Amino acid sequence: ALTSGEVVSSLLPVELPEGVDPLTRWEGLLYPARYEMPEGATPAEMLLVMAAETERRVGTVDWSRLAGLGVTHYEALIVASLIQREAGTDEDRPLIASVIYNRLEQGIPLQIDATVVYALGESPGRVLAEHLEIDSPWNTYRIEGLPPTPIGTSQIESIEAAADPANTDYLFYVLVAPDGSHGFSKTYEEHQDKIAQAKADGVLP
Repeated sequence: ALTSGEVVSSLLPVELPEGVDPLTRWEGLLYPARYEMPEGATPAEMLLVMAAETERRVGTVDWSRLAGLGVTHYEALIVASLIQREAGTDEDRPLIASVIYNRLEQGIPLQIDATVVYALGESPGRVLAEHLEIDSPWNTYRIEGLPPTPIGTSQIESIEAAADPANTDYLFYVLVAPDGSHGFSKTYEEHQDKIAQAKADGVLP
C-alpha cells in the first residue's frame, strides 16, 4: 500500500539518495497510536490515518528556527529520530539536539550508535568496533551529515527538541547515570574524563 501511491504525506522528501528503498522513506512518518478504524478499512486507508496523525503532531511544533538551523522539515524529523533513540530524559533532548546541530555545522561525523543499530537491522546488545564498519548510508560513523531517513518514530518532545535545540558549544555526550542522563562536553578531553567517570561509577562497561 505504501508503494502504490495511495498513501501520501506532505512530510515525504521529494527525493532520496540513490539506492534507498522507496518504502524506507516512510520510516518515522506513520505515527504509532491507538486508532479507531472502521470495519473493512483497507491497508491504504489505515496508513493514511497514521500518516495524517504524524502531520498533525508535527504541525503543532514551532518551526520558526528551522531556516536558521539549516535543515528541512524532513531532515528535522531525522534529527528527532536520533534524539528519540539517544535521550534517556526529557531534559537531555534539547542538549542532544544541540550536539547534533553543532556537529553538522562543523562537518564532524555524528557517530551515533543508534544509527549503527538501525543499519544492522537488529540490536547486537552492545555496539562494538566491528559494527562501526558496516557499509550503510545510515552508519553515521562512516557517512557525513544525516542519514537519509529517520531511524524510527519520534515522540513530540523529540520533535520539539529538533525544532528548538539548546544553544550550546557541546560536541560530545555520554551516558553518566542509571536514569539515562548524559554528560555533555565541549572538548574530546572533557568527554574522555566523563567516560572514565561513568565507567568508574558502573554506568558504562
